[in-house]
Amino acid sequence: MKKPQLKKTLGLAALCAVALVGLKDTGILLSDHTTTLNSGKTLSFAAEEEVNIIGEKEGIFTVKKGDAQVSIPKNKLIKTEGSEKTFITKKNTPIKSNGKVLRNLFLGEQVSLAQDRNDGYVVKTKDGLTGLVSKDALEAAGTSNYITKGTSKVDKTLKNNNKTLVVKKNQEISIISFEKGNFVLINNTGDAFYLPLADVQIDGKDIAPASPTPVKTVAKAVLPEVKEEVAPADGSKSSRVLASLTNKLGSTYVYGDTGSAGYDCSGLVYAIYKNELNINVPRTSSAQSQYGKQVSKDQLQAGDLIFFATTGTGNVSHVGVYIGNDEFIHAASGQGKVVKNKLSEKYYTQNFVNATRVL
Repeated sequence: MKKPQLKKTLGLAALCAVALVGLKDTGILLSDHTTTLNSGKTLSFAAEEEVNIIGEKEGIFTVKKGDAQVSIPKNKLIKTEGSEKTFITKKNTPIKSNGKVLRNLFLGEQVSLAQDRNDGYVVKTKDGLTGLVSKDALEAAGTSNYITKGTSKVDKTLKNNNKTLVVKKNQEISIISFEKGNFVLINNTGDAFYLPLADVQIDGKDIAPASPTPVKTVAKAVLPEVKEEVAPADGSKSSRVLASLTNKLGSTYVYGDTGSAGYDCSGLVYAIYKNELNINVPRTSSAQSQYGKQVSKDQLQAGDLIFFATTGTGNVSHVGVYIGNDEFIHAASGQGKVVKNKLSEKYYTQNFVNATRVL
């Protein structure tokens, strides 16, 4: 599909503003949409029609069809691809605006390019910050694939051949596409799963189906709802884990370490469960996210493991241990040490993936 091009007459300020939203994005309609143009004529879009996205703002995408440019609500359309250049941080580094440090970037965090300057890259983070970063702290990661965040309205286990993906009600989900009335989700290893349109909210809103006909599920992809009762955490084991975690607050963050000089996020979990309880959890956060029993946010108890996608891929890349009262302890690369945070903080709410109970 031909993509719209930037006009050479754009000034530098306009070019930078366009770079943040991108002129080469495409999306898919989730339902039929009709709008009235200034000429009085109507322009119609069909469900699952691919469109060129030329801009966006809160709640609205601007799309181009023929010579017309129209606005479509974000709960009727998702991005599926674009030409955004991305980088991965290869060392701990600050992101700055007007000389002020906004925060430190996580090791391995993915950011998108807004502007290439002599004194560094102006980049945008997944939690909405825009600022200047040293070029030597970043390495090119190619072109990003857009992931749309939605919220599941159901508890359901999805199946793809012999693999499953558990989705909980009110859980944030990562969507890569939309086809045949179903959202396409992927797991940590890139396997696709299908969740019906009617089971998802986008941008905090329900999506109106294209017709009164109920959405058909894909028999091979979706199983009936599974409501599994998860046994409560062992209180005595939880107490031992929490005591060990508290004792390690302030310890140095060291990538790849399990305690010799410090800890990375999964190394902290691995060391505590191994040393305190002789439980051999996997070594990486992505593998740990599939270990034990899956629990929803409203089921969390002290000692449960909580997982986040912090690199922009939608895949698990960070882990912490829930300690109760909306708090968790984790080894944070951005802060360079083991720290305590609130689960309800915006960054962690936006990037939460799942939680498991091992105790």
